[in-house]
Amino acid sequence: MPDRASGDFAQSLRVFRSAGSETMMKKRAFVTAHKALYVVSTFCRVLQISRGWFYGFLTSQAARDQRQTDRKVRDMELLPKNRTFFKASNKCYGSERIHEDLVADGETVSERRVARIMKQNKVCARLNKCSKPITKDRNHKMSPSPNLLDQNSHCLIPMPFGWPISPMSTRTKAGFIWRV
Repeated sequence: MPDRASGDFAQSLRVFRSAGSETMMKKRAFVTAHKALYVVSTFCRVLQISRGWFYGFLTSQAARDQRQTDRKVRDMELLPKNRTFFKASNKCYGSERIHEDLVADGETVSERRVARIMKQNKVCARLNKCSKPITKDRNHKMSPSPNLLDQNSHCLIPMPFGWPISPMSTRTKAGFIWRV
């Protein structure tokens, strides 16, 4: 780092500014490490950070760490309850229903937090696959659906081998022509 007399302070920090991948934490660490050499306001202007943020960041770091610790402790308290409700639902409930159960149980928690806890701990509802009806099994014991409309279906033109022909089709030598 050049000394103040060289007058090349802004030029020396240009590489730092153009890097772009530097996070705010690294900028704060840089200003903290070099604030004995230069004025903090000059650093903040060149690095394009607020002086209020720099000084406020130093004082509020302990509070941020405490909030993060409290959040983790609260998440660990909610995880067993999440799993209990999830198992009670036969592993079918998602975050919405688990949230409703937790609120009914007296917990004050947001659905977003429940969803985040479930995602982090890989607790997810199983999806039911749609099963196709089996139509080729002719030896089933189910009865056909009742004719609720009481319709009488009569064939207009019987086929030689006994199957009816729809009035919307005409038989030809090549097969059927369907009228639309």
